[in-house]
Amino acid sequence: MDDADRSDDKIQNTIADGIAECRRKPVLIPVLACYNCGDSVPQHHLFCSSDCSADYAHRVKREKDQGL
Repeated sequence: MDDADRSDDKIQNTIADGIAECRRKPVLIPVLACYNCGDSVPQHHLFCSSDCSADYAHRVKREKDQGL
């Protein structure tokens, strides 16, 4: 195995790690409504307040912990 082969392996491992990390993180897309309570939000926002954001994060963590 030469330096080029080792570099290729390192590149492939880095790409695979990045893809795996992206798959672990849920992605929320702004939909002009709060993901927690459904109230209207400005464009590019996910939640109407920091309280709703915290409530949503808590609920998602609880569901994940329960295997839902």
